[in-house]
Amino acid sequence: MRRSLITAAALALVAIGAHAQEATLRVGVARAISTGATLIAIERGYFKEFGIKIELEDINSSADVMAMIAQNQYQIVEGGISAGYFNAVEKNLPITLVANRTSSPLGHNIMLRPDLKDQITDIQGLKGKVIGTNGPGSVSTYEIGKVLEAGGLTLADVEIKVIPFTQMGLALRNKALDASLLIPPFTYQARDQGLGEYLCAAATDRGCGEHHQH
Repeated sequence: MRRSLITAAALALVAIGAHAQEATLRVGVARAISTGATLIAIERGYFKEFGIKIELEDINSSADVMAMIAQNQYQIVEGGISAGYFNAVEKNLPITLVANRTSSPLGHNIMLRPDLKDQITDIQGLKGKVIGTNGPGSVSTYEIGKVLEAGGLTLADVEIKVIPFTQMGLALRNKALDASLLIPPFTYQARDQGLGEYLCAAATDRGCGEHHQH
């Protein structure tokens, strides 16, 4: 599943020359492992070399900020492709898909509250449970739907609760969630801190209920 970089000013970076007056680009970021590329580029001065100042702001999901891109409140958004993007395209909003951050769902896992590890051993066990996602129209919600489908369930069979990735581990610990769809690095943080247990990968052909650790 693609997690992409989306921008309302697709030519902004090209138009800014190395000797131009510094331009500020406001970038909304749904944090993930792939955010590392942007952080490294900032740290090493690659943007500064071309007269670009990057201002990063955390967002929960790109699905939440399509209007802000169209209104030029964000010039760039790094996040998952979503229903919001396709709706924006249908409405001819000035938003362009520019580049792919990563095309792999590896490390995208359904994580359980540790106390439910022995009670929920397959996808069917999620029926009636509260599952966390980072956005109602996000790629994560789509992935949850596909996992449920593999077990003969649908999104209507569970309660979906929207919580930022950064807070999902805490929500599992506090029992606000029974399970959640987590992506790296949050998958590994939840595992290492004892906040979550693997149930199955978002790519369900890897199996479920075997507590795969990707």
